[in-house]
Amino acid sequence: HADSSLFQGRTWCIVPPPEADPNAVRLVTQLAADTGASTLEIDAAAHDRAVAAVSHLPFTAAAALADAVICGEVFERAAPIAGTGLRDMTRLASGDATMHRDIVLTNRDNLVASLERYVACLQDTLALLRRLPPADSADESPAAAEIGDYFASLKRARDAWLDRT
Repeated sequence: HADSSLFQGRTWCIVPPPEADPNAVRLVTQLAADTGASTLEIDAAAHDRAVAAVSHLPFTAAAALADAVICGEVFERAAPIAGTGLRDMTRLASGDATMHRDIVLTNRDNLVASLERYVACLQDTLALLRRLPPADSADESPAAAEIGDYFASLKRARDAWLDRT
């Protein structure tokens, strides 16, 4: 099942220790380039913070969402109407449990920091929702405009990120 394009357009993090031989770093960088990958030279601490945010947090969030919804009381009855959104949002929860346990054990503090930021964002979203008036009058309220602006700004931010990838 070899795939010659496996690393095409992907990023390799080069995390050399301070005492690394510059020739060895160049060799690894060239190997990445030869596979079609780009490289990002980064120190170990910055790498661990970054992957906690862009890899470990999404898995953990997907697992928590699966717990809240799929393992929730109403899911058996609601499952027939669950659509692709739930499937997409919880896909990562089907990842290798042993691997993710080991990731959590080795990068716990950075994941905790990322989760704390995520929880703060969820709390901010919850506060916006709580400011909404009853459903029959929500369209014209300042709170409705505020949450609409919030969602629109996040869409712009995500779309801009996707345009760069």
